[in-house]
Amino acid sequence: MPLAIARYLHQDPQCPCNCTTAPAAAAAANSSSSSSAWPKSPHSAVFDDPWAKANIALTYAHQLKDGVGAQTMRMLEIYALANSIGIGYLHRPITCVGHVGELVHYREAACNLTREADVRLLAKIRRMISLPSTVSEDQVRGWQQVYVSEFTWWKFAALAGEARRKQQPTLFVTEFATSVAHAYPGVFLSVPAFRPDHPETRLVCQRPSAGAGLQPGKPWLLNALRLAIHVRRGDIATNSRWSHRMFPPAYYVHLAQQITQVLDEAGCDFSVEVYTEAPSSAAGRAELEQLRQAIPHAVMQVSKDMVWSWQQMATADVLVMSNSAFSISAALLNPNAFNVFFPGAQLHQSRVEMSHWHTPLDRNGTLPSAALQALKRRVGHPGATDGGFGSEEMDIFGRPLPF
Repeated sequence: MPLAIARYLHQDPQCPCNCTTAPAAAAAANSSSSSSAWPKSPHSAVFDDPWAKANIALTYAHQLKDGVGAQTMRMLEIYALANSIGIGYLHRPITCVGHVGELVHYREAACNLTREADVRLLAKIRRMISLPSTVSEDQVRGWQQVYVSEFTWWKFAALAGEARRKQQPTLFVTEFATSVAHAYPGVFLSVPAFRPDHPETRLVCQRPSAGAGLQPGKPWLLNALRLAIHVRRGDIATNSRWSHRMFPPAYYVHLAQQITQVLDEAGCDFSVEVYTEAPSSAAGRAELEQLRQAIPHAVMQVSKDMVWSWQQMATADVLVMSNSAFSISAALLNPNAFNVFFPGAQLHQSRVEMSHWHTPLDRNGTLPSAALQALKRRVGHPGATDGGFGSEEMDIFGRPLPF
């Protein structure tokens, strides 16, 4: 599987500018004028101006040095926003991760890693999170650079309008486009790689023929359907500020039981993978043992390589997310999986629920009947009912997407 996020987008991360990339398609799709689902603003029409498309760009600020999932999610928000309105995007690699290995230097200005293994891991993360730029560093070198601390659509449109009025090419640097993504989650769907296939794709569910496990080559179980479960613990388990983000073991156990029951009834070969951090307390170790005992045959992936774990989640057939940008970003880049979100998402965080995801009804992990029926359809369960997504996917302008 390819390392860089750019590979998920089927684009060249080295493309500096003037390439055939998603922004070009977005610009064409958005050429119908500013009468759209965006908030009405006196400056909204600025993004219909060819000058703005060629002379206004966005990039990520890299000032908040928290976890790799949170930074990845914020970069994806900014990348998607630039795509959706057809302006430039400049990729700048991650400079520091606040949680690497056993070191935690949350929001520190310097990435003062001391272990060689952590230095190598950060280098691997920078290679993985490589989004395709549509403008180059050389191109923006003479541009005005404006840092936007509290990014909203209204403020951005006003600032872009001022830049156009002065004919001043401008690179806007920001940490967050989260408020826009929450108000208009369709912003992500401006990137074709973030859209699910329509109609929904069938998940591979099959049993090998007799003796298939003895054949040379790739063992049949490695071709089986994969259920990945992310159980976020680590630093939030010891920090009361973030402990509300944790779901109890019973939540994940109940979800696993419902999903595996459907897979069993459909006759699927499948594996169950549980991704979590090594506990630092007796209570945490008891939770881990509870998960190990209650989810039969689960492969426990505890504090494994960060990049490898993320890629495993981003390629799973079924993904159960935690209240964590680490697994949310993996789900966003894996739109054709059966993705299970979580209840009670808070709007001030990068917790944007896509319309094709499935959300449990409660903190017990109860899946809605519609979600179970959708899973049954996708694995060919004999009791499945007909149906699809139930409604057309829309872009940020409220128009049906061209599947």
